[in-house]
Amino acid sequence: MMEKVKKMKSKIKCPHCGYEMPLYYDEKSKCEGVFVFCKARNCKKQFEIKL
Repeated sequence: MMEKVKKMKSKIKCPHCGYEMPLYYDEKSKCEGVFVFCKARNCKKQFEIKL
């Protein structure tokens, strides 16, 4: 089932380092004002998700 989810949805990438976050979105999703911290080992910067 997890492989089905990966095919239908896309991952969020950190704009600073390019790390693919463990966050998925659908092509119909709309978002603004959601802030997350990058989970990459050496990045940890905060960025906003806008879809």
